Amino acid sequence: MARVRYVIDHERAEWVVRSLIDAWRRKLPPFDHAEPVPGRLPKTLEPGSVQHAIWLMVGLLYMRGRIDSAQAFLRLCKVFDEHPWMFDVQTFAGTLSEEVRLRMHEILKENGLGFNVRETVRFWDFNLKKVNRFWEGNPLRIFGEAKDYAELCRIFMIGKGDPDLSTGFMGLREKMVSMYLYFLINAKLVEPMMHPGPVDTHNIRVLASTEAVKAVTMEPGTRYEFYQVSPVIREVYRLYCTTVDDVLDFANALWYLSRDFCSRSQGNASTTGGYRGRATEVTAKRISWTESKTEIYHSTCGLCPVESVCGWSLPSARQYNQGFLEIRSARPKPHAHQETLLEVPRAIVSRGPKPVASRWAGIEEFKHMHQETLDK
Repeated sequence: MARVRYVIDHERAEWVVRSLIDAWRRKLPPFDHAEPVPGRLPKTLEPGSVQHAIWLMVGLLYMRGRIDSAQAFLRLCKVFDEHPWMFDVQTFAGTLSEEVRLRMHEILKENGLGFNVRETVRFWDFNLKKVNRFWEGNPLRIFGEAKDYAELCRIFMIGKGDPDLSTGFMGLREKMVSMYLYFLINAKLVEPMMHPGPVDTHNIRVLASTEAVKAVTMEPGTRYEFYQVSPVIREVYRLYCTTVDDVLDFANALWYLSRDFCSRSQGNASTTGGYRGRATEVTAKRISWTESKTEIYHSTCGLCPVESVCGWSLPSARQYNQGFLEIRSARPKPHAHQETLLEVPRAIVSRGPKPVASRWAGIEEFKHMHQETLDK
């Protein structure tokens, strides 16, 4: 498939960024009851300790698609309180026995954390073993050595999979490096450092639906491929978040808005067939503007600070099952009297491509592209 080209609508992007940051800081609806993830710590964990940083590092393994991140952290609290040895780097100092590995599998499954459990435990073991061997058992030392975000990415990403290097951690790319910084700064475990927010499905969905970040052609079937659009969204953070607080607040707003509100928009409602990896079928649910559905609209989209420029539906089910976000239709509104969604032709949506995790230095071509804001 040809590589899609994305551009920043700079006037629109700046307005979206400032509007969401302002609404988050003033706790305006829908953010009046919002709180950053994780909202709770284990009862036996000392805030601000090295163990706090280790617990958050382990939590990164659950910050991926098809997992409720807030619930995952709540369950990880229970695991920490009842099985603290799983967060002790000394447990992983030597070769992890098969008996201990299987016990970890069992504990995680018992606590509702069984998704990809084999891979999770493998990454858990590898990363804490590296922290113990090269960083004196303290992941915060990594941040003391790195002078900026680029250096952090080098430490966490270069040499991935090599147990004899101090650098290269499993499961951490740019998104997770940003996520870890986001967690640690919020917890006041490290000095604030400028960085792009963690670019994920939620960031992409809001910025695509508002056309702050656009594909050259915007229509049903237009795809937002994660590894291609992520550098462009990191550029939005660089250009329009001028302080660390801006980064944190914008990331919080995007995450909460998409996860708890965009997900309830009728245009994003989906059903999926039996899970078959990238071949999983994703089908749009019919729109029915009953009284209760109209009330949901007014309590979700109707409260959104950027609703006036949000024009598209992009269901997350497509990303989580097939590896890309895709415009399904114009965003439905009750007063438009829409009865059903226009489906993208089956040949386009029946199967998603396997995402290519290659680096793409594509932001250079966007730095000087100042497109005019489209007419509403």
